[in-house]
Amino acid sequence: MTIALLRKLIKNNIDINEGDIFTAIIGLNPSQGARSPLLWNAVFKKHAPSLKMHAFDVEKEKLNDLLSLLDSNPNFVGGAIAAPYKEKVYDFLKNNVDQEVNLIKSVNSLSKRDNKLHGHNTDGKASLFSFK
Repeated sequence: MTIALLRKLIKNNIDINEGDIFTAIIGLNPSQGARSPLLWNAVFKKHAPSLKMHAFDVEKEKLNDLLSLLDSNPNFVGGAIAAPYKEKVYDFLKNNVDQEVNLIKSVNSLSKRDNKLHGHNTDGKASLFSFK
């Protein structure tokens, strides 16, 4: 993957170089206030200094191209999905999701499994944990 192609698919500027290992929060405009990069980058700075989370603002028409690019990029290790794309990411990943994701058809986090994107949803687990 070239970073130049990544930059063509997203609307915001990113500080990333070819070969960097990274995570991302993907949405319509997470660069405008998502807390995930602030929180995760503080953790990464202490425990994994070479890793960084970026916000990727992507328009709906370019979402599948971005996901395909990230799927094939060995330096992308996972991340988060922001509104309004949780259902669209499920549609893209249908065969590569946790079993319970098929019940709610919504993906809010990504990881790599066997070098392929895999979708998860932590909302239900977090709700159950809160109730307990």
